[in-house]
Amino acid sequence: MARRHDDSLRVAAAVRAARQRRGWSRETLAHESGLSFAAITQIETGRRTELRASSLVALADALGVSVDYLVRAEVAAALLDHRAHVYDSPGELVQLAEQVAHNGLEAGNAVLIVAPKPDLAAIKAAIGSDAKRVSFGQSKDWYTTPAQTTQRYAAFARDARNAGAHWIDILGEPVWTGKTAAERQTWTKYESLLNVVFAPWPTTVGCLYNGAKLPSQVRADVERTHPAVATRDGVKPTPLDEPVDFVTRAGR
Repeated sequence: MARRHDDSLRVAAAVRAARQRRGWSRETLAHESGLSFAAITQIETGRRTELRASSLVALADALGVSVDYLVRAEVAAALLDHRAHVYDSPGELVQLAEQVAHNGLEAGNAVLIVAPKPDLAAIKAAIGSDAKRVSFGQSKDWYTTPAQTTQRYAAFARDARNAGAHWIDILGEPVWTGKTAAERQTWTKYESLLNVVFAPWPTTVGCLYNGAKLPSQVRADVERTHPAVATRDGVKPTPLDEPVDFVTRAGR
């Protein structure tokens, strides 16, 4: 009986995290999945210890996750939410980071913010007392080489999952100033490959871009390396290139 109770609690947390990530109410999930509101409530509170396979499939399909993710908390394909955030001022960056932090913490997610040192103090001040529940890093320390950066983010996501987080929210700003054209190309390819490397992870990766300082070629490639771009005018899908095509494109 204890094992069954633990399983129901794990499913409850996974369903709740996936629903909140979409910004849905329980009523909306009930409508999208075809299950009743009462059933959704029982599942999310762990009171339903016997779940039909058909109900799990309906929930997984509605939420855009796998049954394995809901039942065994295992990573599965195509969970990554990868987008670019183009901001035009330090104030806009602080507002964005504050929103991501508060929304993520409210949903029970692990939150990591990696930004230039001058911006981190303002971000922490804006987040307030909740800042102690957020992990922070400086861009220059995290974005050393693509391989090292990938290892750092993977380690954070893995540790967060092992600690019980069902979703991870990351905001990170690469270092573009002082880079040669060849180095900028390497980091742009890294952004494209991120779509493949982190695809199985239950993670939202928001890549920060300072629109006022961004090299023109880097800005032009943002829409080819991120499935979506968020600006003050909203979020829009992009003409994303397949990573293999982008990375191997002649002349890059």
